[in-house]
Amino acid sequence: MALVVTESLADGMVIHDMDSVGNVLSLLLSTYPPLFRAALGHFRNHGTLTMVVPAELAYGEAGYLPKSRPMPLRYMNSVWLISSCKHVDL
Repeated sequence: MALVVTESLADGMVIHDMDSVGNVLSLLLSTYPPLFRAALGHFRNHGTLTMVVPAELAYGEAGYLPKSRPMPLRYMNSVWLISSCKHVDL
C-alpha cells in the first residue's frame, strides 16, 4: 500500500507533509501501526482519509517537541492504486 501522510496539529500547524517533499511510504498493510491499519483497511483502490488522533496516542503526553505540543494531531492520509503497488523493503 502506497501512502502519503500530512501530519498537522489540531490548530492547523503542519508538522510533516510527505506530499510537499515528494515522499511516499510503501508498506504491507499489516506493518502499519494499529491505528492506521484499522483506518486504511477500509480503502479499496485509492482515497483520502482524515484522522484526528489524541496526542497521547500519537506522541505520548509530552508531545514531540519542539514541533508537536501535547494536543490532538490530524493525519490526512492519501492512498493511491493499492492493487498495483509492490512491497518494497525499506
